[in-house]
Amino acid sequence: MTNERVKGKQLGSLAWHDRRVKDFDPVSGATGDDELAAKIARLEEIILDLNHVVVAFSGGADSAFVAAIAHRLLGTEHAHAVTAVSPSLAGEEETDCRRLAEEWGLRWTPVQTAEMERAAYRANDVDRCYHCKAELMDVVGPLAELERATVVLGVNVDDLADHRPGQRAALERGAVFPLVQAGFTKEDVRRA
Repeated sequence: MTNERVKGKQLGSLAWHDRRVKDFDPVSGATGDDELAAKIARLEEIILDLNHVVVAFSGGADSAFVAAIAHRLLGTEHAHAVTAVSPSLAGEEETDCRRLAEEWGLRWTPVQTAEMERAAYRANDVDRCYHCKAELMDVVGPLAELERATVVLGVNVDDLADHRPGQRAALERGAVFPLVQAGFTKEDVRRA
């Protein structure tokens, strides 16, 4: 996965969220960038229209941004962040997600996935991510259905240019990419 981690080499510390997500003001356009403010307003409109979401929360900047906005707009009754937990996930990444969710007041649940049980995933070919995301969606889908929610992922416009078969698996299973719908690039997420 090429997503930067909220806590990691690229973004430094969890202080990132204090500057970039938690305190931004999309109403006043505090970023000073009208185009970005318009994208934020569009993203908020999309999330509000969805009304009830389950966010696939990897702890990367993009999914963290979506989770923070969804929880701020919809509250914990209508926004639920979930993290796939399996032998393929480094333990520190689950810890980072848990800590960030607690700090931000997100409703968060780790969900057990079993992509390693899929022969196609273990084959480690170019479409490996398809099978990993298919497993995530097969586990999260019933949870979202139970909550009458839509599964949303932190895919941005720049991600569409890469070979990311997992996106196809998610779309085939009904996931929505609100950052793409709002026109967010990777840089937009970092500036927001």
